[in-house]
Amino acid sequence: MEKEYICPHCNEKQTSICQWQTASVGSELNMEDGSWEQKDIVGGDHEAWVCPGCEHELDPLFVDTLKLLE
Repeated sequence: MEKEYICPHCNEKQTSICQWQTASVGSELNMEDGSWEQKDIVGGDHEAWVCPGCEHELDPLFVDTLKLLE
C-alpha cells in the first residue's frame, strides 16, 4: 500500500484519502412535542474516493494504483 500520493486535481501531497458512502439514518419523532431524535446511522455502499485537500473525486483507476485494499 502506498503511504502518500500527489492529487491530480490540486497537485498537493496527500497522506490520507476519504471514502464517501451512502448512509441510512434512523430518526424517531416524538409526537407529543414534535422533536426528532437521531437513533442510528448505518453505512452503506461505496460512492467515491475523494482527496481530503480539495475534495475532488479521484478516478477509480488512479485509486487502484494506490493499492488501498492490499
